[in-house]
Amino acid sequence: MTLFKFLKTLKEFEMKRHLRLWMACSILVLIGLLGCTKTEQMVDNKIATVNGEAITEKELFLFIDQYRASFVQEACQKTGLEYNDNFWEAEYNGTTMSMGLKNKALKHAVKIKVQQIKMVDENIMESSSYQYFLDELTTENSRREQALNQGSVVYGIQQYTEKSYFDYLFENRLIRLKEIMGKNELAASDQILEQFYEEIKVNYPFFQNENGGYREFADVKGAVQARYIDMRYEEWVENQVKHAKVDIHENLFDRLPVI
Repeated sequence: MTLFKFLKTLKEFEMKRHLRLWMACSILVLIGLLGCTKTEQMVDNKIATVNGEAITEKELFLFIDQYRASFVQEACQKTGLEYNDNFWEAEYNGTTMSMGLKNKALKHAVKIKVQQIKMVDENIMESSSYQYFLDELTTENSRREQALNQGSVVYGIQQYTEKSYFDYLFENRLIRLKEIMGKNELAASDQILEQFYEEIKVNYPFFQNENGGYREFADVKGAVQARYIDMRYEEWVENQVKHAKVDIHENLFDRLPVI
């Protein structure tokens, strides 16, 4: 093969590779967009309860929407299947693709709900219901729209989506929850924190000093305490999920679409 033919073949290969990559990315984007308006068409039935608190169809679909693209990508990589009209009925890990995605979303919804219940208990939010959140979203978007119409400055995006506002509220409330629990059930003495520091300092370059050793505990106590609370909080969440009473309305759950 001449150098010219080799370079031509290489160029064609690269073009095909980029085309396949573009098509794969386009499919994932399309998969993500498919669910964007789905919640508007849903009747907001209660699909499950966690310790008596409802998870509704719209609420669960928010997390189905969140995980759909990554789930498809992972499943296609593991099985070699391509995304097509029959994808969601294909077998995967002992069930169908659609049920696998719904189970993943439900697991995440339960994890979110146990934290929201605690947030209500600590007076960080008034209700863990999804309708309460939707009302908050409507109020905030109306406030932003009115401010824009009056020529006022609006920081950030002009209008929140369900996903963006849900994440925004949850992350801010999570910070407040950790602050409260860090002073109560997740609190630790200096002795415990110092021992914790000795266990973790090798894993964090932040704790090293300029001489290659480690900074004094007193100088990094705040950072150590934050990492300790994060660790204990994750353990608390796992324990809450493990012992949560989860009741699923099987008929509604089975019929819930994923796109």
